[in-house]
Amino acid sequence: MSLPSLHERLLSWLALCGLVLQLSACAVQQPDAGPDEHHRLAAERLRATYDAVLPEFSIGKRRHYAQRLYRVTGEERYLPANREYMTHLAGRLEAEIAELGVPGQVERLGREGVEGYPRRTEKQRARAKMFTRWGEIAYAKGLLFRLVQAHYHGMLDEIPGHERALDYLGDPPWAAFLTDPEVLGVYAAQVANQVHFLHQLGVMDLRREVEAAFRRRYPLSASVVVTQTD
Repeated sequence: MSLPSLHERLLSWLALCGLVLQLSACAVQQPDAGPDEHHRLAAERLRATYDAVLPEFSIGKRRHYAQRLYRVTGEERYLPANREYMTHLAGRLEAEIAELGVPGQVERLGREGVEGYPRRTEKQRARAKMFTRWGEIAYAKGLLFRLVQAHYHGMLDEIPGHERALDYLGDPPWAAFLTDPEVLGVYAAQVANQVHFLHQLGVMDLRREVEAAFRRRYPLSASVVVTQTD
């Protein structure tokens, strides 16, 4: 059987990446699990398929896959993709931070973030509409993610001017954004990530406020399933 087309693999990336992680964890933790042997075999097949085509994906998707598989397995074969991403990330952040002081730059990047937001699905269209209300947040969320990745890889302190980027992240209206009911309605998983990213980087601690907003938006009596994405 031939491998699926690149387009098909891209569309199924997130779902299968999550499945690979779950099954790989089973395979690593229970190599001789008896009745769970089919989980181990499924994990091996999925990993073999994605390992074989990994060079075809974007650098961001290679990082997404290799970072998670390395966390689960500890196998060194996933380190080159992470190192490649680190090099790419360092260059991007250096250039990005150097432009933070350019008048109008952040506002322009915010507009581009909204205009370039994907609109293929109903959820994406709802999020794109939501971001039109929040100006530069559409840019700031990306910078926040990149700085956290630099922190994860132990290289944040090596990025020239990273303090300037952290200072900038204190400016956008995060408290209003991360506790807004509309935002929580279409962007809940990312809100959970971002409130912890802000705390992790020492920018601000909104965890209590955001937890309270979650409880108001999703009371315990409601049954809610939130899908985690990067």
